[in-house]
Amino acid sequence: MSKLFSMTSQQSLQLFDIVKRNFKTESDSRLFVTEIDALIASSFKEESTELSTKKDLDVVKTELLKEIALINKETVQLRADLTKQIDSNKYDLIKWMFSFWITIILLFVGTYLLKK
Repeated sequence: MSKLFSMTSQQSLQLFDIVKRNFKTESDSRLFVTEIDALIASSFKEESTELSTKKDLDVVKTELLKEIALINKETVQLRADLTKQIDSNKYDLIKWMFSFWITIILLFVGTYLLKK
C-alpha cells in the first residue's frame, strides 16, 4: 500500500505501547494501531487532493494573463476617449477665451472713445 503520509515506526511503537496497556490482547492492540495509521494516511490523502498542482497554477496564470490583457485593452480605449474629450474641451476653452478677450478689448476701446 502506497501511503503519502504514515506514522514513523517509533510513533507506531509508542502508540502500540499506549494501546497495549489499555487492550487485553496484543492482536487487538496491533489492529487498533494499524487502523489509526490508515486513518491518518487517508486523512492526509484527502487534504492532499486540495493542494494546487503546477497544472492548476498554469490555468490560473493563463486566466490572470487574459484578465490583464483585457484590462490593458480597456485602459487604452479609456485613454483614447479621454484624449478626445480633452481636445474637445481645449477647443471650447480657446473659443470662450477669444470671445472674452475680444469683449474686454471692445470695452476698453469704447471707454477710451467715450472719454474723448
